[in-house]
Amino acid sequence: MKYIQFILILICLLVGTSVFATSVFIKKPNFLLGSIQEVFSPVSLDDQRKLIQENEDLKNQLYAGQHTIVISPQETIQAKVFSLYPFNTKNRLFIDKGDQNNIRVGDVVLLSPRVFVGQIQNVTKAASEVSTVFDGGLNVPVRMGSEEVNGLLQGGVTPRITLIDKAKKVHVGDLIVTATKDMPYGLTVGAVREVHEDTLGAFLEATIELPYSINDLRTVFLAR
Repeated sequence: MKYIQFILILICLLVGTSVFATSVFIKKPNFLLGSIQEVFSPVSLDDQRKLIQENEDLKNQLYAGQHTIVISPQETIQAKVFSLYPFNTKNRLFIDKGDQNNIRVGDVVLLSPRVFVGQIQNVTKAASEVSTVFDGGLNVPVRMGSEEVNGLLQGGVTPRITLIDKAKKVHVGDLIVTATKDMPYGLTVGAVREVHEDTLGAFLEATIELPYSINDLRTVFLAR
């Protein structure tokens, strides 16, 4: 009797499982196939690019946190920028601090406690002249990205980073920071906008995405 009951229970279980499986695959014929595809299908090219960009963004944020500096307000002098309107002069700024404020040639001019604008080139008693990144005479060693790739900031109508080793990897969006012994290390210059070979094909060059518009500057800070 117990043997017959066992057989009946087993038959019921088999029938119930069969009915359930049939209902699932009839209502959702692609259920199993879809699940397999989700597990084994390759990541699309767009998704790969997105993941790579997100990874680069995270690396740049980490690099910025580790290598850029913030100069204390107590170490700076605030200055107002004189207007040169209606002239659209970008290579030089003139500020209302000078020799009487202990301003010296070579002092660094900042937009904020970490963003580089230029350097003092000439000083009078009550004013100073600033060479900006748009000045063809400005040349500053810099480093870029999480790998700290060396380059030279060359000022001009279109400021750029030159003399980049072609064997190094520089990416669009990489942070550019100062690395010269003549000013505080790690001031933010901007970010890499575009990378290409120079005219001789010997090095790479990069154009710069600046974090400000030079014509909108009204107040700057000076530091040594």
